[in-house]
Amino acid sequence: MKSVESSPPFDDLRPLALLALGRSGADIERLVREVRRKLQRTGDTMVWGDIETALRQGQARMSDGLRWRACVHEAGMCWSIH
Repeated sequence: MKSVESSPPFDDLRPLALLALGRSGADIERLVREVRRKLQRTGDTMVWGDIETALRQGQARMSDGLRWRACVHEAGMCWSIH
């Protein structure tokens, strides 16, 4: 299994985190698996830019209504934990 080379400092992850807004952990896991699978076919090693490209390609605008429902859902999850 190939891994992302040279992990960036946490500050460098901010652009990826912003691109991933509105996605679940499962969405990100699936995206990373898909990128890894494509790269394995060509023999390339995954780099952070590959993940960024995949996030940008799959980026869909969330409607205001969907964003509101997601926020309420996440707030409920936070409340239920505490």
